[in-house]
Amino acid sequence: MIVVTVAAQLGAGGRPIAQRVAEVLGIPYLDNELVHQASLLAGVSEDALADIDERRPTLLGYIADLLARYPTAAELGIPTVSVEPPLSQESFRRMFEDVILDVGTKGPAVIIGRAGNIILKDKPWVLRLYLMAPLQFRIQKISEREDVAPEIAKRMALESDKNRNGYHKTYYKSDWQDPANYDLMLNTGRIGMETAVELIVSAAKSLST
Repeated sequence: MIVVTVAAQLGAGGRPIAQRVAEVLGIPYLDNELVHQASLLAGVSEDALADIDERRPTLLGYIADLLARYPTAAELGIPTVSVEPPLSQESFRRMFEDVILDVGTKGPAVIIGRAGNIILKDKPWVLRLYLMAPLQFRIQKISEREDVAPEIAKRMALESDKNRNGYHKTYYKSDWQDPANYDLMLNTGRIGMETAVELIVSAAKSLST
């Protein structure tokens, strides 16, 4: 079984690299955009959950419903969830953590973000990945992708770092960028996407059970 958790600096290529790894390995890809869609499907306000997500408001507790609706994610076998009355933000976070644990145990999957590396740290088959890049490289990538000025892209990068580290410190008492919390750390500003994918796939296969 192969499970990969992906933590990445904004602008370091986390999503496209994670998607490509999942494609090469032929396993489901679980990302924040799909969770965002789950909030729309569930018809619950994202604003009420703004403090939970690492990067932006989403409905965390209904990810199980999402997994049942999307074919690639449904392969993970997570049942749908219906909650009445609405849960607190902390309850939603705990529900999401339970889903990550379930996915990490049943696998296979590529999971991006949301402290998956901490939640699944005791699973020997899980490859915990961190992607980084020089700030100037990230600024250029963000500026091109979002069509914003470099100074705005820089602010976005630094704010993202602060938010993600704050999420880890608040909920898991850990340092988001601490090498001890990862099995593999790659500088995508130097080695590029394809080389990164090759290294990740090789490392993930070496840990598979």
